[in-house]
Amino acid sequence: MQLLASRDALAAFFAKLGYDSNVRLMQNVNAMGITGETLRASIKHIERLANREALGLLFEVYLFELKSVTVAVTQAIARGFRDRPGDYLLVLTSDYQELDFVLVQRYINTPSQETPDAVLPSKPPTVSVQPRILTLNRLKPEQVALRVLRRFSYTEAYPFQQYDKLLSAYEVAEWSEPFFNNRALFSDYYLTKRLPHCLNSSLPPSVLPPDRSRPVPAANCNQTTSSTPG
Repeated sequence: MQLLASRDALAAFFAKLGYDSNVRLMQNVNAMGITGETLRASIKHIERLANREALGLLFEVYLFELKSVTVAVTQAIARGFRDRPGDYLLVLTSDYQELDFVLVQRYINTPSQETPDAVLPSKPPTVSVQPRILTLNRLKPEQVALRVLRRFSYTEAYPFQQYDKLLSAYEVAEWSEPFFNNRALFSDYYLTKRLPHCLNSSLPPSVLPPDRSRPVPAANCNQTTSSTPG
């Protein structure tokens, strides 16, 4: 990951994951239909890095080099892909120290059912965009980010299936921990909070990490919540 310091390095990264990087294409704000002056001024470079196509369906990867990566800029760029055909993964960066991998997720806003149809005609549903963001610190990548990026490999037959695979990877990123994947609340608490203290309680003070709080007494670590039949 430390090699992802340039446009060519990113293109090679996606090629290694199975995407077609032979279709690289320089773009500009006019060709992309970006009209907002503030957003136009924040963009330094746009490039299509890679894509895959099947049965007329597209999955494309775009690179945006920005003056500064902010929430507002990220949301504005993602909204620009709302009405474009295909599915999109964006890479946003200002200095290649941090890279934001942004999956453009569309969802349908259904009209409210509070007002009876007899009073007002129902409004047609509209499409909105939610950017799903995975931030990678190139020099100090976190375990969760690396685990999710490994799931970016292109393995599906159709672009919409690849999109679903990536969406699942972003969902994993929301609840994954550095050393395990788990969605059970009690197990998460035990593995992240209780177990480290229990392990520390068996170590002599001289080898405890300096940032550890006072360890839980070993007797408490051996307690269980299982009940016995009466």
